[in-house]
Amino acid sequence: MAEPQTEDQYPDVACVSDVPSIAEIRDHGDQRRERTNHRTEDISVSTGQNPAKIFHELKDSDEWMNAHEELKSKQMTEQRATETLLYIALEAFQFSRQEANAVLEKMLKQSHCIISGQKTSKTNQKSSTTTVEILKRYIFAHRESAVARLTKGFFDSPALKKICEQFCINGIGKATEQYTKACIAVTWSATVDETPIEIQIPKRGEIVDRHKFDPYISRGDKIDFVVWPAILLQDGRLLYKGVVELKANHK
Repeated sequence: MAEPQTEDQYPDVACVSDVPSIAEIRDHGDQRRERTNHRTEDISVSTGQNPAKIFHELKDSDEWMNAHEELKSKQMTEQRATETLLYIALEAFQFSRQEANAVLEKMLKQSHCIISGQKTSKTNQKSSTTTVEILKRYIFAHRESAVARLTKGFFDSPALKKICEQFCINGIGKATEQYTKACIAVTWSATVDETPIEIQIPKRGEIVDRHKFDPYISRGDKIDFVVWPAILLQDGRLLYKGVVELKANHK
């Protein structure tokens, strides 16, 4: 399963003339929202919706659209703005998953100390599957309490700073900030859900796997750039298709 790209793997994005306009993208996003028939006034971890579904639909949200327009106003190409938002979401997912694992590990150690009366827990102390599942459910039930802390942590993280440097963002604007906050809230909820997910992004130039990815605007066979990742269960079964911009083979 493909992992989000590391800090040094963000591609240099060239300006391309045949990328669709923001008006076309907004119309396309509106059509997607109508098909999914899902839109909340604000992204929230307490909506009761399927976390993976909310993550999938974040690309059609007002937060995404507003951030995309804001980045475009800073003289970014359509492609560069789209990939900037993609990498923010990928890094948010990775950050949230690392935090979820860290919180669970800390809770396992603390619970053992409380029960045993010991001040420290043995590093090789094994916990039963039942204990792990109970604590996972507790984390998910109280997930909203962690969002403010995680949001601050992500904004201070080297990963976000690296994205800003790579894509020449001199200060995150208000709309991009709101989108980034939404990414943390949504990915955190998705990573602590009882049904953990994986995300997959293909490489540029590959032939598109139409079983996993829908075309964005242009038609073709090869991937020009990725708009949104495919979302899968950890056993590889597909939950939601990703979205890619395509180009003809001869380009």
